[in-house]
Amino acid sequence: MFFWLSSLKNSEADSVVKFKEVLNKIINGKFYAESLLKEIYPLSIEYIEKYKRKPSLAVILLGADSASLIYVKNKIRTAENNNIESIEIPLSIAISERIAVSYTHLTLPTNREV
Repeated sequence: MFFWLSSLKNSEADSVVKFKEVLNKIINGKFYAESLLKEIYPLSIEYIEKYKRKPSLAVILLGADSASLIYVKNKIRTAENNNIESIEIPLSIAISERIAVSYTHLTLPTNREV
């Protein structure tokens, strides 16, 4: 690694070192999530006042992978805790990507809840 860095121009080597420093930092995801949600909640209130309905989150779930189900359940709970409606659209894993995309393009724009 040192040899490779020494063969780079100073600016390139500095960029690589800075990139490595960023990779080595531990990110406090919970802190960032909480601060983001503090920004989202007032925005959802403004949206409700302006449009007379809650903003919404549509989740398209292909199949029934247990990890995906938990992930989606947590996103829906977080949305609802922040005045955001949620719609879960479960689709079979057996359908093709083309059919799934077509279904969402036809269904979501006509759904008044989204």
